[in-house]
Formats: sequence, C-alpha cells, structure tokens
Amino acid sequence: MKKKSNKKTLLLVALLILVALPLLAGVSIGVAGYFQQRTTEAPEQEKEPIPIKPSRELICTKENPNHQEILNYIKEINPDFDIKTCIIDDPDWDNQPQPQTMGIGEAVDGFNTKSGYVIFISDGKVDTIYDDIVEFDKNVKAPKFNEASVVKKAKKKAIGWNRDKVVKQEIVKWYDIDKKQFSIDVGTIFVDSTGDKYGADYVYVLK
Repeated sequence: MKKKSNKKTLLLVALLILVALPLLAGVSIGVAGYFQQRTTEAPEQEKEPIPIKPSRELICTKENPNHQEILNYIKEINPDFDIKTCIIDDPDWDNQPQPQTMGIGEAVDGFNTKSGYVIFISDGKVDTIYDDIVEFDKNVKAPKFNEASVVKKAKKKAIGWNRDKVVKQEIVKWYDIDKKQFSIDVGTIFVDSTGDKYGADYVYVLK
C-alpha cells in the first residue's frame, strides 16, 4: 500500500500525465500522448522537433481522420519513412482540447518508439507536423513472449500493493531506442477513498 504522504507526488504525476496523455476516466491513454512523453526522456540524444507546415490542405476530423492522405504526405517529405508498419494514434476527439494531436510513430516488430511525427490539428485541418524522427537500428526483434499472459502479469504488477480502486488500465508496447529494450508499459488510473484520481506508470521489461 502506498503511503498517503506520497499522494501529493502521485497527484502531480497525474497532472503531468493528463497533459501528456489523455488519461481521463473512460478515455484511452493513446500512443500520441505517450509518444510525446517518451520523446523527452533521453535529452542527450534528442533534437528539437522540427515544425513542418503542410504545403497543401490536409483534412483531419473525427469523421474523416484521413490517415492515408496524411501518411502519403509524410512519405513525400520523408521517403524513408515506412508508412506500412508505423503506429497511428488518433486524438481523443471528444475530450482533447485544440490543438488536438495525432501520433504517427515508427514501429519495431510491432512496438512503438519515440521516433516519428506528431500532427497538430486545428479546426479539422492539419496545422503543423512535428518531425521527431530519430536515427536508430531497426533490424531488431522483440523477444518471443505470450502477449496475453505477459499483459495480464504486467497489469497485475502495475497495481502491486495499491488497494485504491482501479478505474482504467491500458498498455503500450514500447521499444526504448536508447536502452535497446522492449517492454509492456502499463498506465493505470486509480481513485482513492476521497474520490481523487491519480495516475501511475509501470514498465514491464521483456527478456
């Protein structure tokens, strides 16, 4: 059981998560927010994201997210980007304030990475595309594992001894470029006895 003295710290963590991840109750964590959070974790190897203003109008709405046209545009500005294996995460259209963000991350063996693009959307149109591409070895493979079993175990470990009510748990399959490490990352939203919600992240490393 986490001590109540840690609650303020946990609430601060929750606030940070709510900015970087749309972790409201009933709302998906989302790769887009998670991708943006993880791109800040290794500053010694990071570059400043490069803003790109689209040269033509790109529509992007809840009814028409327009994935293929946006991917085709990215392929034009970066011919080496693999649009077939990338991971797309739409904005939380109903809860995320504008500008809304879409994440398009480079994937390794089905695991998302910090390398990719963050699409800023305003009034149903792509406003800015941020280039967060990182050079790394893509010729790596994840360890063999039973995904259902590992996810179940990771979610259980993410709760640990915490006896507060679990509101939501979601996972992101993640490849850490810097550590060369595959993991199942679990985001959990708890609610305490006073009704306050807070978030916690847990990383289950695959070996």
